Amino acid sequence: VPVTVLEQAHEIAHGASGNNQAVVQMRLNKQADTHWQFHLHSYLFALRYYADLASISDNAIDWHDCGVLTLDSAYTNTRHQAGKSAATATHEQYAHYPPQLLQRVAAEQTLAVAGIALPEDGYLQPRGGWLNPAATCRVCLDHPLITVRHGVSVADIAQNAGRWQTIDNLGRQTSDSDILVNAKSPVSPLRGQVTELAAGAQSAALRMVVCSERYLAPESASGQHCIGASYVKGSVDTRLSREEQDGNLEKSAQVRALLGLDAPATLHGRASIRGSSGDYMPIAGAVPDPDLPESRYGSTQQVSSPGSLQAPADPQLLPGLYLSTGHGSHGTASCPIIAE
Repeated sequence: VPVTVLEQAHEIAHGASGNNQAVVQMRLNKQADTHWQFHLHSYLFALRYYADLASISDNAIDWHDCGVLTLDSAYTNTRHQAGKSAATATHEQYAHYPPQLLQRVAAEQTLAVAGIALPEDGYLQPRGGWLNPAATCRVCLDHPLITVRHGVSVADIAQNAGRWQTIDNLGRQTSDSDILVNAKSPVSPLRGQVTELAAGAQSAALRMVVCSERYLAPESASGQHCIGASYVKGSVDTRLSREEQDGNLEKSAQVRALLGLDAPATLHGRASIRGSSGDYMPIAGAVPDPDLPESRYGSTQQVSSPGSLQAPADPQLLPGLYLSTGHGSHGTASCPIIAE
């Protein structure tokens, strides 16, 4: 099936996918619920996908399944209940993960596991790792049936005679197709800035990604380490920020010191915008008809009461229209299975 990709920038991966390194890890859930199922299986699918992509491309995507170690300090402000130590909370909350995917690591084990002796315990995802996201995008799009059109903005979409058209900001039609997959939708902007540091003699010891309040990836092919990323809700500014770079450096200071990585004298990194949903789950799949509730229920969507045994009716879908957006900071894990 021929596919046309409309890219508003003048190069692929101009946004957050243009970072030199992106971590592939599983988003952890405290309960074995539907969110846990999605994040678990999307992660497993992504691992298989990147391994296959690396195999057929002579690892042009720079995939490294080196492992991801998340220290307890990463959970200090966000992921454990007030009044509990991070170690107690995480041990209890993540016991439903199989040991092949998540393992408890004590501080005295970190030298053997990660290559550096860290002063705190953490959780290891032994099959996680990092890749070059821009290179991954290029490899995925390198196919005889895929055409990429750069510099094409989409301001609106329209349906005509069962087909979907995209319209630019001058009202011109830019595409016409049976199926349209939209990755641009009104999700919440979430700015993230990464900081890049030149590798040194000591930093070569780092064997895997280490996450404290910021992640720090092993040396890349370009001789740099990536530290990230900041989280600024609602911002669409992509200029580098001294405040956010200082935040990245401060929150990675403990790990950087062990690797002999000094703070750069100047701003060095990238800032870009992620799309985030309210519940941090991707928004994906066939699009329901937004006019149907109004025509059927008189402007109010009727929902079954909590005690009702009646299942809500399946929504009527707009044929041929799909969404894939809101992947946030875990798009490397969720995008492959959503695309599939």
